Amino acid sequence: MIADLERDPDVCGMLRPRTHTTLGVKAATRAVASLFRARRSPGPLPDRLRRLASESSHSEQITRLVLDGVLEVENDGQFVSGVGADYLLSASHSELGATDSLDALSSDAIRYGEALEVDSPSALSWRIYSYNRIPITPRWAHRLPTRDAVLEFLGLAPGSELRRQLDRGWSLRPGDDTHDWLMWTPRQAPPRRGDDEPMHKIYVSPTPSQLREAMPIVVRALAECEPTMFKIGGDIHGLFRPDKLVVYFTDRIQLEEIALNLAHSLGGMAPHGVPFTAPLHGGGLLSRGLDPPRSTSVFRSRGSESWRLWVTNRLAVYLLTARATRTANTAMSDAQFATARLRLDGVDTQQWTPDAIEWAQSASGN
Repeated sequence: MIADLERDPDVCGMLRPRTHTTLGVKAATRAVASLFRARRSPGPLPDRLRRLASESSHSEQITRLVLDGVLEVENDGQFVSGVGADYLLSASHSELGATDSLDALSSDAIRYGEALEVDSPSALSWRIYSYNRIPITPRWAHRLPTRDAVLEFLGLAPGSELRRQLDRGWSLRPGDDTHDWLMWTPRQAPPRRGDDEPMHKIYVSPTPSQLREAMPIVVRALAECEPTMFKIGGDIHGLFRPDKLVVYFTDRIQLEEIALNLAHSLGGMAPHGVPFTAPLHGGGLLSRGLDPPRSTSVFRSRGSESWRLWVTNRLAVYLLTARATRTANTAMSDAQFATARLRLDGVDTQQWTPDAIEWAQSASGN
């Protein structure tokens, strides 16, 4: 991991927690390292930083360092950080009230993560990410034991009418590191995505029992526009996850056109629902996300994060930070703190959109 960070000239070291291991290891820029060294003993911010802190952007940076447990601040005669400094967050930022069914799912997923006795950020992130998967019954396990059985169930077995229609515009990618997905790529190369461009995506989330009915509708809708990449779960575990069918776009306008088409054609199907995604037309059946640009990936050896993983990785860290820094006077729950802290990262935690994040501002169509 440290080798990956060597490519960033502004990173000069790592911060490790002295006691609470759940706070995790954090990369330190030169500015953070300088401030950290300057305040090993209690004292006010250096004059230069106090002048900068009058600007909202620098004030938020200092606030983040306190909320993340890197710095402590004196409050009522006590030094606090993390959730102990929850007074730095607006009360409205901590609300978990749901605005729609997907927002309710997302709030439930955060509370679920709060209740888990898991100390590893990556393990906790995965548990939150996996929220709302449907348990596999013996009947379904018997029905879908292999990839060939999954293709048959979806109506995509070689030689089928739907498969012939799909093969005219797409190729099924051979098995690779995406072995748990059936990845379909356009035969005609789509516009290349730049490293600094995010990737738009639609999640199509019917219940597993309605996937066979939904599949030809999705294929027809995609065949009527410029071919784009999509994927669907390649085994029973993939079909029972909420984000079982994902369509990718480099253009937000094209995404909206397809979403309208699908909403009309899929109307009436029961939604499964994907947490941490923005609702589109269809009451949870359709939603959208925006994968970060590849250039924002800190650890290149791990590949780029998807939108939902980007969110749950941060939520896991913030939940564990709250757990490690709680005091007797803390007003917020861990889930409220994690939600409010994620808002400071530019995420709308009711619509679950990244539109306030800097890399989202330059996205096509935003």
